[in-house]
Parts: sequence; C-alpha cells; structure tokens
Amino acid sequence: AHGSTAAGNPGNGNQGAGKGMVTKSSLLLGIGETEAEILETMDELRAASCDILVMGQYLQPTTKQIPVVEYLSPETFAALAVIAREKGFSSVVSSPLARTSYHAHEGFVASSRNTGPLTRESVSSNRESVSTAAEGQQA
Repeated sequence: AHGSTAAGNPGNGNQGAGKGMVTKSSLLLGIGETEAEILETMDELRAASCDILVMGQYLQPTTKQIPVVEYLSPETFAALAVIAREKGFSSVVSSPLARTSYHAHEGFVASSRNTGPLTRESVSSNRESVSTAAEGQQA
C-alpha cells in the first residue's frame, strides 16, 4: 500500500513537479506485496517526479484492519533504500519503524538548510546531509 503527499499533487499531472516543488511519498510494506510490485511502484513514483521516499513496516493498528503478512528485516529495508537511491530519489528513509510525517520532516529540514523555499535544487545540493540524517535514524 502506498500514499502520496505532495504540493501540487504529482499523481495528477505532475503540477508540483513542473514548478520545481519537492514531492514525497510513502510505502508501508508487509501486506503481501511482491518485490516486483515495490520496484514498479518506485519507478512509477520517479516517473511522476517524486523526490523523497519513506518506506516502513505496516503494523496492524487493531484487529479490524488488515493483518500483517510479513515483517521485513532491517536488511531488506536497507537493500530497498539502496535501490531507491539508485533510481534517483533525492532522499530515502527506509527502516521498519520509519513513518512518513516524522521522517519526511527530517529530510525536509536537512534539505532546506539554505532557509529558502524547498526546491529540487536545494534537495540535490544537500543530498549528502539528507542521506546522513536518514542513516542516523536507522542506527
């Protein structure tokens, strides 16, 4: 399952991407998706100009929601992060307990140290600091 949060709604014509805005999406994993589906979703997100990707473990909130099919290992999340970076995401947070709002905010803060508006250019110029922030959360 995945959701997208972005200024300009990139899933609807890439309006945000066309204006240089940074976009973010999240994947909660462990509900029966295949590796091929995860990789295809990454490709679709990049095709929609998504910049930041957060991947975390789906945890069943209550017995009324769908159950967890699989708990992915930290090593699997690390491997998916490598793939996502190779696919061109400017910031990737990928760990079992990664959560979109909390960790995406860290990426935005690390990316916007120039105190100006957050753009693709500012994210790209601060890619190392974003990766470092993300890796620190996995430690």
